Amino acid sequence: MIYLSPDLIDSFGDKLSTIALSNSKVFSNNHLLRAQHATTSRLVSCMINEGLVKSFVVFVDLSLDTSSNLSDSDMLVRQFASKQQKNIAPLTTAFLIVCSKSEDITYSHSLSKTSTSGKLTNPNSSAESIYNDDFNQNTDQSVPLSDSSSISNSSVFVFQLLNIPILNQASSKGIYSVGLIDPDELASTHWFIHNANEYSSIANIDSLKFSDPNIFMRETGKWLKSDINLIESICNELTSSVVHQEYRYKNLPQTPDIMTYKSIDWENSIIEGHATHPMHRSRHSIQPLQKIVPETDFKNILINFVTIERKHVIIEGNYEDSLKSLFESATKTTKLPYTPITINSEEGTKILSLINLQTHVIIPVHEMHLPAIVEKFGNLIRVLPFEAKAQGQASLRTVSPDSMIPSGLCIKLPLGIKTSSALRTITPWSTHIGPRISKILPLLNKKLEEVYSNTSTPFSQERMYIAREIASIVHNDTDFDVSKYLSCIVREEADYLVRNNYNENVIVCAALTEKTLDGTPYVEKCLELNTHEEKINFFTR
Repeated sequence: MIYLSPDLIDSFGDKLSTIALSNSKVFSNNHLLRAQHATTSRLVSCMINEGLVKSFVVFVDLSLDTSSNLSDSDMLVRQFASKQQKNIAPLTTAFLIVCSKSEDITYSHSLSKTSTSGKLTNPNSSAESIYNDDFNQNTDQSVPLSDSSSISNSSVFVFQLLNIPILNQASSKGIYSVGLIDPDELASTHWFIHNANEYSSIANIDSLKFSDPNIFMRETGKWLKSDINLIESICNELTSSVVHQEYRYKNLPQTPDIMTYKSIDWENSIIEGHATHPMHRSRHSIQPLQKIVPETDFKNILINFVTIERKHVIIEGNYEDSLKSLFESATKTTKLPYTPITINSEEGTKILSLINLQTHVIIPVHEMHLPAIVEKFGNLIRVLPFEAKAQGQASLRTVSPDSMIPSGLCIKLPLGIKTSSALRTITPWSTHIGPRISKILPLLNKKLEEVYSNTSTPFSQERMYIAREIASIVHNDTDFDVSKYLSCIVREEADYLVRNNYNENVIVCAALTEKTLDGTPYVEKCLELNTHEEKINFFTR
């Protein structure tokens, strides 16, 4: 059990009233601090929402008010919730505490010592959720601990809040367990207390501040008794996310222009990436790929090429016809770090003239991924001394070759890099299922039209465009962890799908959730949705 004394709560209450770092120029101009907070806020909310830690919101005045009871506290919190709007400045009346799942938090002057299964039982606690009556508090998605013995983990993290998250019932007066929390509800100031039970008050709270997400990750790893190597691997990805996010903040893209931007421009306008994933900007390479430095240009990339015997691959759809324009546009290069096929003068300058197309096939390779191909497939492949230009999309592994724009196609290539905790290779499952589903899409669309024909919202193919995966190739090794490194999927390009639609543009949704430096979402700025009424009208017109 972790006990919060009145002095401890009061210490944080006083501190909250004196800081507003999240809305200050100090925070806005400190790119590293902003990057650390972007990752930390996602990590903390992820841990809370997945049930891996316990978290509580402490309402300073309510917890210290000895004249009110728990029912009065519930009523005041409900009133506060009903009036809550999105804040820019941090709250001064409440803060968030995160602790181990094996602990509970209570106000020391109102402690009920009756407990069941290690959990505090408060006879006056409300049984219903403050904000969300449908939230199932019993849902527990955590993994079992490796050691079920009882261990005291009295370390806690304290977070400044911008908004009150969804709450469950009170654990004691003025202290409520958290149901769900959004990363945007966490302000930028955080504290780590190694042993909360040793503090009755804190004279110098600033000495307890932390900003590095790895501090939170390593401590929660101890709480969960996780393998230390796994935790360090996760920390490496978190560090990568921070480093690349800091660089992005220092080198911001232009605010998108909804009238002139093409879909590829929107793809490259993204600043923070995944809105809730802790590894939202991670570019963590896996050997033998070289370390990805923040300056790496993923927008303008080169495609390399290898050849392999047909007996070693599985092809779906019209793979070679789909990539004909790419192969024909490839130009000779002498920059490859590997010894390529030797070109005889009589063979000319075309990549297709180098191989016997009856026995061999050409596979495009992302330039950063070539070391992995050479290491894993060795003598099975031959590197071709050709390259082609392409523009990278937000997903990193999907690229738009310049030569394929007229045909309305793009390609997805394996990339031995982890971002949002996933290795960006392409498994045989993906190469098989995409082209096969694409073949039956007309049947699915026809069935949807039949099902919805007699409803108030009939289905129309003009309202939903599907970028089909029309062809693919993958190495046929039975070990999918090997074959996923050598593959390619050919997909329809979004812009091409709406080419005949007057005054319509394609925008990747993730780009619209990004914000300008003053916190205004791109969707509000680009669509000029400045007021609440304008937003309502936009969605109801």
